[in-house]
Amino acid sequence: MSLLFERLWQGLLDTLLMVGVSSLLALLAGIPLAVFLVTSSRGGIFEAPRLNRVLGAVVNLFRSIPFLILICLLYTSDAADEEDS
Repeated sequence: MSLLFERLWQGLLDTLLMVGVSSLLALLAGIPLAVFLVTSSRGGIFEAPRLNRVLGAVVNLFRSIPFLILICLLYTSDAADEEDS
C-alpha cells in the first residue's frame, strides 16, 4: 500500500509543480501583454493600432486552441464509437 501512496503523492507533487510553473509563466507574459494591449488601443496612452491588431490577433488565436483541442477529441471519440458499431 505504501508504494501506491508514494506514487500518488509523487504524481500530485508533479502536477502541482507543472501547474505552478505554467501559471507563473502565464502571469509573467500575460500581464505585460494585457497592459500593452489596453494602453495601445484607440484612445489609449500609447496608440499603436497596427501592433495592437497584430498582438490582439495572436492572443485570440491562442485563446481558441483549447476549443480546437476539445473539438478534435470529441470528433475522434465519435469516430471511434462509430467504428465499434
